[in-house]
Amino acid sequence: MFFVHSQIGTILFIEVKTICNYFYVWYLCNTMRYTYLIKDQQGNQETIKGMSFKKLLKQLNNKYDPDTILQVKYVNKKSHELLKYIKTKKVE
Repeated sequence: MFFVHSQIGTILFIEVKTICNYFYVWYLCNTMRYTYLIKDQQGNQETIKGMSFKKLLKQLNNKYDPDTILQVKYVNKKSHELLKYIKTKKVE
């Protein structure tokens, strides 16, 4: 336990577990969860980091032309390697 003295003179008790939990939440918020390998029809490869597959789809729709077929390869949270083919579309 840590002892923290305030200006009033009271003592606050802060547990080490609480400090570790705050650091863990901060770490999760500031790191990307998945790494996606994107390959287009010409064979150009690109790596994009993101927090979810849904957010990746939004990025790809903005980045590539409509009706482009892309190959997306990533490892999900259950450690299974997935390969998906995506056709981008026009988002209004």
